[in-house]
Amino acid sequence: MAYMGDMVRPICRDGATLDYVAAAKAYGSRCDAIGSIPRGGVLVFLAVMLVLAVAPMRSARGGEQPVKMRLIFPPSDADKKDLALLQKEADGGNPKAQFLLGMRYSEGVGVSQSGTEAMKWYRRAADRGYARAQFNLGVMCDRGRGVPVDYAEAAKWYRLAAGQEVAAAQHNISVLYDEGKGVRRDSTEALKWRRLAAEQGIVEAQYLLAHAYRYGGGVLRDDREAAKWFKLAAAQGNAYAQFELAVMYDYGEGVPHDKFEAVEWYGRAAEQGVPEAQNSLAVMYDEGEGLARNKDESLYWCRLAAEQGDSVAQNNLGWAYREGNGVAKDYAEAVKWLRLAAGQGVTIAQNNLGLMYLEGQGVKRDEPEALRLFRLAAAEGNGYACCNIGEMYVKGQVVEQNYEEAM
Repeated sequence: MAYMGDMVRPICRDGATLDYVAAAKAYGSRCDAIGSIPRGGVLVFLAVMLVLAVAPMRSARGGEQPVKMRLIFPPSDADKKDLALLQKEADGGNPKAQFLLGMRYSEGVGVSQSGTEAMKWYRRAADRGYARAQFNLGVMCDRGRGVPVDYAEAAKWYRLAAGQEVAAAQHNISVLYDEGKGVRRDSTEALKWRRLAAEQGIVEAQYLLAHAYRYGGGVLRDDREAAKWFKLAAAQGNAYAQFELAVMYDYGEGVPHDKFEAVEWYGRAAEQGVPEAQNSLAVMYDEGEGLARNKDESLYWCRLAAEQGDSVAQNNLGWAYREGNGVAKDYAEAVKWLRLAAGQGVTIAQNNLGLMYLEGQGVKRDEPEALRLFRLAAAEGNGYACCNIGEMYVKGQVVEQNYEEAM
């Protein structure tokens, strides 16, 4: 029986396994496998470190919505004013005073917190064209604070504030256009407002704009433009922008090919807990790309990612235990992690777990279960699993010997 010794890094380029932003469409599904191709007539363990070269802001891995901006302009100005004087000015029609009084009621500063009172004063200021009140009124309608959730009303006020260059409102209206909440879904309008918000430094908008250019979303794909906006968002500390930028440096897409820069940005994202970045950093340490090879560091980051549920890292950790790569060989641990990855649909893990069952490593020998796992992987186009099924037909294991089927 032959085993693959080379490390292989399949790269999910347009890959849709990570859906970090509901508004940012799925990434696609093309995977390129880099490395050796198994010769016929052998059962092949796929010794592999995987890297997903896609990712962003989480709405994927759980379907959260793109982040909207919260209430802005805390009531510090209001704290400096006597409440009675503020009330008098608000009653007299001063929109700033009305806004500040609304903030007091919204936050419960010097008064009993009341969403209803906050809405009343925000609306009075908003009706007078006070942009900050228009934005906060939009947030109240969007979140159902003091009033029932009303996306159409939220969109109305966001749009008015956005027209007065309130960056947070520009971002929020872009999200509503993306989602089709309160307005008709319109990617062109979403992109228009998103760009304006991004130009004013809203990090969420910068990230989403970069994502649109990287993966296509109302604009033609443009890696250079994507890199520009990812850099701006990454510099502001957005972890998923840091990961995306690392990927671009890793593969020289939109930026010069630079493994050192890739490691820098993978590291920043990994420190912020992005499991895909942690796994990628583990691979860099394992292969000595952009930094000195270090098996201990590789295992450390791989384990962090695996424990967060990252299926690719789970496969890698399982393989490390199978091979004793940076850790004591432990078939039971290998099976544990490979099973988790296989359960999430990682075909390489399904293939590897199948071989563990076939050889009785860490589990009771179970040829039918091995065949089932091979078939799962083969159905998704895994060539190694296809070879292993073919070998079982050649040998007549579980199935009737059939050379034609093996071919």
